[in-house]
Amino acid sequence: MTSHGAELGVALVGCGDIGALRARAVRRAPGFRLRVACDHDAVRARAVSGGGAVEHERDAAVAVSHPDVDLVIVSTPPSSHAELAAA
Repeated sequence: MTSHGAELGVALVGCGDIGALRARAVRRAPGFRLRVACDHDAVRARAVSGGGAVEHERDAAVAVSHPDVDLVIVSTPPSSHAELAAA
């Protein structure tokens, strides 16, 4: 939780098998709320988003700039981490 008691909004970039595990962990963690699930595969992003309960995106730049996102989990292949972290 933030110092003012609000939940921290999370964007998850990468919704493969490990991303799905991380999404479940975020949902169980007190003080955090999954706000955006992002993957180049819209079907995977929608599945991890809970079928639409959370916003889903194909564009990482849009996902990380969402106004309710406080932190980003990068769950993509390692070769893409630097590019995504720079966004």
